[in-house]
Amino acid sequence: MYKYSRENIDANNKREIIRDIMRKWVAWETETKELLEESYHSITSAAASIKILELLKEVEKELKQATDMYIQLETVNYDTTFIEEE
Repeated sequence: MYKYSRENIDANNKREIIRDIMRKWVAWETETKELLEESYHSITSAAASIKILELLKEVEKELKQATDMYIQLETVNYDTTFIEEE
């Protein structure tokens, strides 16, 4: 995004930038979920396990939100009018 000036960002640039951000967000949440799941299975401390489960629940919510938003934006082909209304 920083490589563009405000005047040079058109609808296609916005679409591609937002699509890239959404893919990265879903990937980030997916990787975080996998890491927490691995950590949970290797932890022996009960207190640590409880904390990891709390974090895992939050990440699962974020992943669902990111995935739902990604699917919605894909469905409307990253229409900038729709995005601005959201």
